[in-house]
Parts: sequence; C-alpha cells; structure tokens
Amino acid sequence: MTITIEKIDLLKERAQITYSEARDLLEQFDGNVVEALIHLEQHNQTTKPQEPNRRSHHTYHHNRDGMEKARGFMSNMHKSHFILKNDENQLINLPLTIATLFTIITMPISLFLLVGTVLTGYKITIVKHDGKKVSIDKVFEVNNEKQE
Repeated sequence: MTITIEKIDLLKERAQITYSEARDLLEQFDGNVVEALIHLEQHNQTTKPQEPNRRSHHTYHHNRDGMEKARGFMSNMHKSHFILKNDENQLINLPLTIATLFTIITMPISLFLLVGTVLTGYKITIVKHDGKKVSIDKVFEVNNEKQE
C-alpha cells in the first residue's frame, strides 16, 4: 500500500499524534491506516489525550452560564409581585412573571387598563424578591407647577 498525505492526516486526527508519528506508523504497517490504529489502541501509544474542541467547549460553558443567569432572573422575577391597589383595597397581587406574561399576551388592552387604573387613583407597586418596593405610578404623575 502507498502512504499518502490523506492517510497521514486521517491517522493524525484519529489518534491525536504528530505527522512524523503517523508517517512512521504507516510505514511500519505498509500504509494500512486500520492496522496502525489497532496497533496504537493495543499499545496505548497515543501521545496526546483527545481534547474537546475549544470552541464547542467555550460555547457550552457560555450557554450554561447564560442559562443559569436566566434561571436566576426568572426565579427572582417570580418571587417579586405586581400589586395594583388604591387606598381602600387591593385589585391585583400577582407574581411578576404572570403579570408580565399577561401584559404581553393582551398588550393593547392591558396597557390601556393599567393607564386607566392609574388615572382613577390606583397605584402600581412592584415588590422585589428582596422586599424593596418600586412605585410605578410616579411615572404617570403630572407636575402642575409653572416654571418661571
């Protein structure tokens, strides 16, 4: 059998060995790639452990980190609450995830209703997962002071 660069490349990639090691093995086994691989396997003569593709390894860790951040964000969002109330009673108290999902699904109607409830004296408050309160109704307040 003949020794070609294709056979050397194939053996080099499969066995994770150098070009010269691949050439020497192919010479030893008359160009037979399968026999060279079997010999390496039986004698455990691979010089380098097979390394994962760096790009896919990096992408895997990047994706895993992103998923953990998203999971943490969603957990904190679900622990937070959307509250719509006036001085006398509470109209809505929902986890923020459900309120956001509802708002997205019914976008034009829900925005109209939220603005309408604020204009009629209701207050929108978001209680974060750590207990901090954010009052959204301040955005809709009108300042009647005249500038001089």
